Amino acid sequence: MSEPLEAEITKLVAEILELQPDSVAPDAEFVADLGADSMSALELMVAVEKKYGIVIEPEHLPEMLSVRHVTALVGRLLHGE
Repeated sequence: MSEPLEAEITKLVAEILELQPDSVAPDAEFVADLGADSMSALELMVAVEKKYGIVIEPEHLPEMLSVRHVTALVGRLLHGE
């Protein structure tokens, strides 16, 4: 996993959820730990798609639980997996 990728995704999550980046732990769950709702989850998905030029299919949404999960998903999509 790429640290710069994880750091970038952490910044996106913090911005969308209006948190300080250092308060977003890599394994903190967006809904349970950080107070995200379905709208902020969709906002995150769109932001990630735009930033990295990828398409996240709806079946991948359940995988987007934390920064670490999103980083792994983006890494796979960027490498064509």
